[in-house]
Amino acid sequence: MAAGGPKVNAAYRDAVNKASLDVKELIKKEKCIPMLIRLAFNDALTYDAPTNTSGANGSIRIKKELTHEGNKGLQHAVDLLKPIKEKYPNLTYADFFQLAGMLAVEAAGGPVIPFTPGRKDSWSFPPPGRLPDPTVAENATGQLRAVAERLGLPLRQFVALMGAHKLGRWWRDVQPPYFHQFYAPGPLKFDNSYFKELVSGKLPKDGYLLGDLEIRQIIETYAEDEAIFTADYVVAHEALSLLGTKLPPAREAAAAAAAAAASADGQSLQLPLGAQAAIGVAAVVIGAVVIGGWYWRRRRRLQGPAL
Repeated sequence: MAAGGPKVNAAYRDAVNKASLDVKELIKKEKCIPMLIRLAFNDALTYDAPTNTSGANGSIRIKKELTHEGNKGLQHAVDLLKPIKEKYPNLTYADFFQLAGMLAVEAAGGPVIPFTPGRKDSWSFPPPGRLPDPTVAENATGQLRAVAERLGLPLRQFVALMGAHKLGRWWRDVQPPYFHQFYAPGPLKFDNSYFKELVSGKLPKDGYLLGDLEIRQIIETYAEDEAIFTADYVVAHEALSLLGTKLPPAREAAAAAAAAAASADGQSLQLPLGAQAAIGVAAVVIGAVVIGGWYWRRRRRLQGPAL
């Protein structure tokens, strides 16, 4: 069952900010960008939209889930993060893992992913079929579509997330055949090179993706325009990080807060509705008296003095 959500107050936000600085230092020291991204992804990818269960709830820290074949190698990521997590016990694992993944993308030269705090931790093991499958068939575009549908993510967003696979070898201490074909070795630099190499035929194991016309069109768009890919990736990564939560995207939360503040400012300058109505009636009466008086004075002048 999921524990109660954290109280996101000033103290909690302060812990988030301080933990962020520590994670950034950890990344510089350990060069652990790929595994932190994969840890965040794999925790969230257990979500099931039809039942609204699992998702980004920190359950990947549980030994049974962490040692699953599809999560091989991620124990090292959890171990690296453990000393930082212990410094900030009020942070939930669910928040901390997603925060670390976003900071890893940023450290690779990628965009800043909006972070919304407030995720609940869970001790529930995801049902069968929710965890990553390291033996996915090489022509499994149908399975890829099925996963995107289960997550409730548009296909375009799901393909955008695949662009992060180029950020090096995610399975640091794992050898084939466990090395998932989607996670090709490469430099720790966020860009659209995954899609460029896919289109040019340099990633033969992923070439089956080009056989799906819709997916191919998305891939070619990202290969041609890095700005479009980056913009889509930001939205997709934020959406992934919120799977299974009741939290609004940071963008929406900020917009709502701004609108509320603007509304409050406007209301502070307004009188109560009853007072506004009374003033309106008084204005009408005064206006009628003034206009009526002007009319009768003018009429008397035109008619001349009374006899």
